[in-house]
Amino acid sequence: MTKQQSRITLTDGNVRNHHFYLRDCRSILPSGSIGGKNNDNPGQLFTVRFEPGETVETDVDGDKMIFRNRGAVRDFLESTAASAGDVVIVERTADRVLEVRLEKIT
Repeated sequence: MTKQQSRITLTDGNVRNHHFYLRDCRSILPSGSIGGKNNDNPGQLFTVRFEPGETVETDVDGDKMIFRNRGAVRDFLESTAASAGDVVIVERTADRVLEVRLEKIT
């Protein structure tokens, strides 16, 4: 499988609210991974490796288009000292595996 990636520029709101939108990543999300707007209608779980941070199983909240596991995203953004303008790189490294890392913009 060829690695695919998307780049997401963070806003103040992303950093403040501990999330980033996956709308531009739709083409690299694993099949069936987008669920409904709440836990009553989940998508199929897949693995996300945050570098640095946790490796978690999650799906995507289809209403907001964010990872449903918000705690892991919060930990990642805080541990990288992310700020507005920095770029989150989301890379599909296997069929149901994404890697997330931060590119600091100075």
